[in-house]
Amino acid sequence: MKTIISLFVTTALYSAMAFPQSITITGTVMDKDEQPIYGANIYPSGNPLKGVISDLDGAFTLELNSAFKNDTLIISYIGFETIRIPIATIEQALSITLKINTQSLSDIQVVARDPIAENFSVKKIEKLDIYTEPLAQADPLKAITILPASTNTDESANPSLRGSDGDRSRVVLNGVPIYEPVRFSQINGTGYFSVLNPEIIKEQYVYASNPPVSLGNSSAGLVQVSTIDKLTFNQLQISTSLASTGAFLSQGISEKTFFQLYGNNQFSKAFIDLNSPNADHLNSFGTQDVGFNIHSDVSKNLSINFFTYTVKEDFNINAQIFTYPGKAIAQTKRNFSILNARYIHSNSIISFNGSYDIRQENFRLGNIDSDNHRFTTYSSLNYQVSLGANTIETGLNHNHNHITIDDQTSEFFYAASPSSPIDSVSSNPRRNSLESFFHVTQKLSESWILSSGIRTNALYNDTNTYWTSQLGIRYYLNNEHSFLLSGGKYHNYNTPNSFNTEYFLQSSYQAALDYTWRGSAHNFYVALFYKKENDNSDIQNLGTRNFLQSSGLEIAYDRIFGNWIKFYTSFSFLDQKEKISGEIYQGTKDLDYFVKSSISYNNPNVVGISFSFITRPGTHYTEITSANYDPNTDFYKPEFSSVINNLSYSEYNILNFSLNKIIPFRDNSIIAFLSVNNLLNTHNEQILNYNRDYTSYEAEPFQLRSVYFGLVLNLNY
Repeated sequence: MKTIISLFVTTALYSAMAFPQSITITGTVMDKDEQPIYGANIYPSGNPLKGVISDLDGAFTLELNSAFKNDTLIISYIGFETIRIPIATIEQALSITLKINTQSLSDIQVVARDPIAENFSVKKIEKLDIYTEPLAQADPLKAITILPASTNTDESANPSLRGSDGDRSRVVLNGVPIYEPVRFSQINGTGYFSVLNPEIIKEQYVYASNPPVSLGNSSAGLVQVSTIDKLTFNQLQISTSLASTGAFLSQGISEKTFFQLYGNNQFSKAFIDLNSPNADHLNSFGTQDVGFNIHSDVSKNLSINFFTYTVKEDFNINAQIFTYPGKAIAQTKRNFSILNARYIHSNSIISFNGSYDIRQENFRLGNIDSDNHRFTTYSSLNYQVSLGANTIETGLNHNHNHITIDDQTSEFFYAASPSSPIDSVSSNPRRNSLESFFHVTQKLSESWILSSGIRTNALYNDTNTYWTSQLGIRYYLNNEHSFLLSGGKYHNYNTPNSFNTEYFLQSSYQAALDYTWRGSAHNFYVALFYKKENDNSDIQNLGTRNFLQSSGLEIAYDRIFGNWIKFYTSFSFLDQKEKISGEIYQGTKDLDYFVKSSISYNNPNVVGISFSFITRPGTHYTEITSANYDPNTDFYKPEFSSVINNLSYSEYNILNFSLNKIIPFRDNSIIAFLSVNNLLNTHNEQILNYNRDYTSYEAEPFQLRSVYFGLVLNLNY
C-alpha cells in the first residue's frame, strides 16, 4: 500500500533560534557553612541533558552553544533550594550558596531523570525539531526518521531502530506502553502517522538500543514521551490547511492546574485534486480526533495528570495484492486514556501509572476482510530513591491484552479477487503479565558512571519465565567527550495480527559502544552496535524466521553556522542476516549506506527554510522465478527463488522542502507554511506489481511529489 503523504502538517514554527558562538559558565557550589557540594546539578532549563555536575571541590564548568543565551541556569541538589539565574546576566564566575529545603520539588525531579538518561544511548528530540525537520511532517514519531539509528525504509511512523521491525520497539507515553501508536494502518500494523500531538509533548527521548528496564520491555529500541507539566501562558491555536482544520486550547485554571483540549477534522478532496496525478492512488481519507490533557499539582508533594484521546479514521486507496488490483478500505475507532500520580517525599518518589486502550478496526481488499477488536489495560507502581549521586528504582507492573481476530483471508495467497476461495481465521488471544524490575545507577567517580538492571515475570505463573538484564558504563573524558559501553538481554511479546494470530515471546541480545563529542557549536557522534533477535514469526509465503542478526556503524554530525543556519548529516552502515526455516540469508535491510542530511535557515524576521535529503540502497526482496496456471482459481501461482532476499529494489533518494513565515501582531502570531514532499519527484521503488502470468511487472513507487500548505493562528492571552 502506498504511503499516505504529509496530509496533516498543521505546522506551527513558533520562534526561530539565534545562535551566537558559545557560552562558558564557571563557578562553585557550597552550603551555608561554605563546604563544597559534590554532585550538584547545573544545567540550562531548556535541556537538562546539556548539564554538568559539580566536582569534589564544588567547582563546575558548563559549555553551551549560545542558543541558550536567553535560557535560565538551574543549580539544584537534593534537600536544598533550587537556584535559577538568567544566563544573559552571568558575566563572571559564580559563587553559589544553596539553602536547605527538604521539600524541594524541582530538585528531585532533575535527579530522578537525568542520571538515568545520561547513562544510556539516548537522543532528545525537541518540539521545535518536530516542526522544522521536513522529514518529520510535524509528527513526533516521524521526527525519529532523521536520526542515524532510524532504519525506517517504508516512509511510515513506525519506529524501526537499528534494523529491527517496528513491532519490537516500544513507545512509552507518560510511563505507559502504547501498542501500535500509529494511524492509517495497514493490515500488518504499519501506519503512516502517530497518535501523538506535538503540542502536548514536553520531551521525547529515543533509545536506539539497550533501553532502560525501568521503562518496560522492548527487544529493540524505545521511545519515551512525556506530556507537559507546566503551562507558560494561555493560548488558542486555530489551524487550517489543504486537508484539515483544527483547534488547540491551552488554559490555566489556577496557578497549579491547567488543561489542554484539541480537535481536528481532516479531509481529502482538495489535497487529491491539487496533487493529481501523483495522488491518483488516493480515493478518499478522513479523520476526526479529540484529545484532552489536565495536570494539577495538588500539593507541594503530589501531582496528578490525566490524558485521553479518541480518533475515528477511514481511508480508501487503490492497491494491489499479487496480481489482483482493487480498493483497500479501512476504518478504525480508538480511545485510550492514561492516569498518572506522583508523590515526592524528601529524596524519594512514588508513582502510579494506569491506562486502558480500546480499538476496533476493519480492513478490506479483494477477498480479504479483517475485523479486529483490541483491549489493553496497564498499571504500574514504582519507587525511586536518590542517595547522593546514586539512584535506585524498583517497581511492579501488570499488563492485560485481549485481542479478537475474526478474519476472512485468501485460501490461496495468490488468488485475492472477491470471488476467489477464502479461509476463515478466528483467534482470541489473551495475555496477562505481572513484572517487577530493579535498576541502579552508581557514580563510581567523577568520570565513571555504572548502571545495571533486571526485569522479570518470575513472580507470576507464566509459561514463559524470562529475565531481562542489562549493564552500562559511561566514561567522561571531560565535559565534551564521553564513551558508553552497554549491553544486555531483552524480551517482549509480539502484537498479534492476521499473519501471526497468537502471542509469543521475543528476545534479543544487544551490545553497543557509543562516543559523543559535544562542542559549543557542534556535536559529533559515533556508535558501533550488535544485535541478535530471536524470533518465531511467520514470513508470509517464505517460512518461519528463527532469528534476525544486525550489526553496524552510525556517524552523525551537526553544526550551527552564524545566527540562523543549522546543518546536520549522518551515515549508517547495516550488515543484516536472517535465519528462515533453518537457512541463513541476507536481511531485508542489509544496507551498505544510509545517508541523511538536512540544512535549515530560521530567521524570524525573514523566513524559515529547510531541506532534508535521504539516500540509501533499495531494500531486498525475493524474486518470483516462474508461475503456473491454477485452473481451480483461474490465477497463476508464483514460484519464489530458493534464495530469499536475492534481489533488491533500485536506489532510494528523496529531497523534502519546507517554508514558513511568522507574522507577529501584538503578542500573537500567524504562521504560514508550505511543504513539498519528494521535491524532485523521484520514483523510489516500493513494491513490484505483476501482470496476470508474472511475465512482466511495474514498480509501484513510494509517494511522488506532493504539495501541502496552510495557516496557523496563535492567540496568546
